[in-house]
Amino acid sequence: MRMARPRCLTRGQTALVEVTAARAMVLEEYSEYRALGRVALREGGRTLAVGIVTRLLEGRTTEM
Repeated sequence: MRMARPRCLTRGQTALVEVTAARAMVLEEYSEYRALGRVALREGGRTLAVGIVTRLLEGRTTEM
């Protein structure tokens, strides 16, 4: 089943998502630098999602 904007994903489902971080993060595309291209989203000690960075959007970076 394919949905344009699913409300949630259940265990075993996959999706292509766009994430906006609240603070600065060091990321690279997985194809360019594997160690910095992996992502884990956690809350309260629980892993909510894991994935790889397939594309970084231009113009959304901040200088430190």
